[in-house]
Amino acid sequence: MSKSIKIFTILLIGIAILFIIKDIYDLSNKKPVKITVKNCTELDSVLTKLNYTIDSIFTDSLVPCVFVENTPKDLKLQKIKLRKSLFIRILLSNILKANNKIVNEREKLIHLINKANTKNKFILEMAQKYSGDTANIEELLQRIDIVPPSLAIAQAITESGWGTSRYAKEGNALFGHHVSKNDTGKFIQSKYSKIKLKAFNTVLQSIEAYMHNINSTRAYRLLRLERRNIRNEGDKITGKKLTPYLTRYSTKGIEYVNALNSMIRVQKLARFDFVKLDDCNKETVVNITN
Repeated sequence: MSKSIKIFTILLIGIAILFIIKDIYDLSNKKPVKITVKNCTELDSVLTKLNYTIDSIFTDSLVPCVFVENTPKDLKLQKIKLRKSLFIRILLSNILKANNKIVNEREKLIHLINKANTKNKFILEMAQKYSGDTANIEELLQRIDIVPPSLAIAQAITESGWGTSRYAKEGNALFGHHVSKNDTGKFIQSKYSKIKLKAFNTVLQSIEAYMHNINSTRAYRLLRLERRNIRNEGDKITGKKLTPYLTRYSTKGIEYVNALNSMIRVQKLARFDFVKLDDCNKETVVNITN
């Protein structure tokens, strides 16, 4: 081997090593930054320093990639304005993250449909996950879609009392998710009845379970159909358009729907349907130890 070829080979190896080092650095650099706080005061301080305030969101309609893992136990002790602001911020970024995951699943499914590859393993997995049918791809696609932030926030507020309920504090149970007979997961027992609510390790898990409930159970079939119609017409999917189809979410029926509409209007939640999660080059995860 000539000297020039040896030098060229060494250079190629060197370049390859540099790329490997860069890839390793990029992967390690994408690990989330983890922050621990003790209470709501510290949480608000951290979120503010990370430019995650209600006002900052609407400057460019972007929500920072800051994800609070659990519900603060001292929310009820805060002044109303701070309590509401914190609860919305805890929910919003996690809701958008859960929706982004659903959007990715939806886009992959559409890609396979367009390629007429309807017997793909992924489609089978999605059918199993969302209780759909591979023989009815159109109906399966209806199930894999977003839940507008305003609707999710309004329901979490209503079901958990702005995150102050015992269920929210003890198990991040934000949506009144009842435990089924076959469910072997964690739960919180009511002190006054036989009711058991499903408990979650994180706020995100609670949100994902809520969205899965909306997207998979028969009770919300009409909601999914209306959501499909809205999408097909090229309109924005908003909470206000979907609330009429949640009469079966609560025993209060139409009163529950009216309460959600009032919550969306009074708390100005509709504006959150038009924001999106910022590019997550670096996530920040905040855990509350109280």
